Amino acid sequence: MEFKIDPTTDADGGRNRRKTVQLSSASTSTVYLFTGSLSSDLISEIIIRLPVKFLLQLRCVSKSWCTLISDPIFVKKHLKASTQKLDYADHRIIMNTMTNPFVLKTYSMSSVFHDEFPNPDFLDYPLNHLHRLVKIVGSVNGLLCLTIGNDDVVIWNPTTRKSKRLPKSDSKMYPGQYVVYGFGYDEDTDDYKVVVITSELISFEFPLKSDIKVYGLKSDSWRKIEGCPKDLPMINARGIFVSGSLHWIAARNGEMDDWRSTTILSFDVSKETYSEILQPPYGDETSNPVLGVLSGCLFLLRNVEEIKGEVWVMKEYGNVESWSKLFSIPYLDGPIDFNSTSPIYIFKKNEVILLLGFRMLLFNINNNTVRYPNIMICSSVDTYIESLVSPCLE
Repeated sequence: MEFKIDPTTDADGGRNRRKTVQLSSASTSTVYLFTGSLSSDLISEIIIRLPVKFLLQLRCVSKSWCTLISDPIFVKKHLKASTQKLDYADHRIIMNTMTNPFVLKTYSMSSVFHDEFPNPDFLDYPLNHLHRLVKIVGSVNGLLCLTIGNDDVVIWNPTTRKSKRLPKSDSKMYPGQYVVYGFGYDEDTDDYKVVVITSELISFEFPLKSDIKVYGLKSDSWRKIEGCPKDLPMINARGIFVSGSLHWIAARNGEMDDWRSTTILSFDVSKETYSEILQPPYGDETSNPVLGVLSGCLFLLRNVEEIKGEVWVMKEYGNVESWSKLFSIPYLDGPIDFNSTSPIYIFKKNEVILLLGFRMLLFNINNNTVRYPNIMICSSVDTYIESLVSPCLE
């Protein structure tokens, strides 16, 4: 980044000067911003298209720039502009390793699709400890929710490196109990929420009791939600945030050993109420269904007789009649361990990234071909968008 001073134009109300900011990157041409004679609204419309790393540098130019880029309205506009980029330039894939030592690494979305050997960036996440398991709970608006070890939960922006360590929820793991999480955004109150569902079991078939607690970032506290549903998330389920609600594959009446009795449990993050979403009309027996997000739609991948995966998308959220089978993927290397399977993203409406078992693949919907990026085996995968959204109350 380069600064040039030309003492001809008033910039900040003090000495007459013009600041020229030169931003360079490997993927774009040099950008010059002449700020002296431009209004703040026009400057905002120009720089709103810049990547976060450049905006963080621009905050050092002056107090007025720092105020502009830190303004909540600008942050939201920048997030919206980044989301709408057709080349997914600000989207990244994040994953954690499946073995000790535990690390987080991230790839640009474009490198996974276009490079034969994509290079990862290793992230120095909060409370980083090589021997404490880190899990990705979810991603919303550039914020990630992580669990570290058995009892630490963190909301973190990996781009700005700001983080918030949550207070203890008293939902700890011990024998006979399991805990599942979800991370979502309450658009009505502009609040980020973490949901934790704790179930204590008599056996793996019959739950003794369960409770749900919700953490709100604005209040920085946990609240217990009454009236827990009888249908409980499966042990390995991860909350999937779509259309304002979190979703888990759940066992009817807690019958954990019968995949045929599963349903989709939905939790409205704003209303804090539960509901059920019926699975697609498969027409035959299914097993091991998993949920994900595909281009903003609720996505379900089911295992068909251990020979192929079948992909269904709910095109109109909440309308069970809008479930549509998108495509099928044959298992080229034998049966898949669905406990680690995760549908991730669709690219330019014809290629989808999947974590199938412990192997990442790119499936082309148009010609039914499979490509395998040269990426080391991972445990769980998610995507996030680089944003200025802060997990800290400022």
